[in-house]
Amino acid sequence: NLVYHFLYQLTDVFESYFENEFNEEKIRSNFVLVYELFDEVMDHGYPQIVDPTLLQQFIHHGAASKQKKMSTMDQAKQQKEILAKVTGATPWRQPGMYQYPKNEVYLDVIERVNVIINQQNKVLSTYCKGKICMKSSLSGMPICRFGLNDKVAMQRRR
Repeated sequence: NLVYHFLYQLTDVFESYFENEFNEEKIRSNFVLVYELFDEVMDHGYPQIVDPTLLQQFIHHGAASKQKKMSTMDQAKQQKEILAKVTGATPWRQPGMYQYPKNEVYLDVIERVNVIINQQNKVLSTYCKGKICMKSSLSGMPICRFGLNDKVAMQRRR
């Protein structure tokens, strides 16, 4: 799922640079630009920045080079936005727009084990009660996946 999302974002980046004419000929004739985009989009095989508008602010080739000249104040503001976005590295989570500064989830597993033993040290009854308490500091609509792993029960079945 993540790979498909990355590939779709990558085609959006190429289409924004090649003016919606993304084909083999454009790739061959703009190899330097493609190489530079790959260098910014991926780092050691891990996706980094795949936001076309953010990339166009500091890679000025193709359609991005046709932007109008900006004043010094606008350039300073734009560079501040670039720095905030690049260091945050999540284009969908712009600074100052969400209730929580970080997406965090805390899970506490509280277990209560009860054992009843008679005078001869024979176990009469055992049971375990438990609950999972969660504190969520999520903003926006992040994708969360949680799982429980019961290695002891899995090993007994083998």
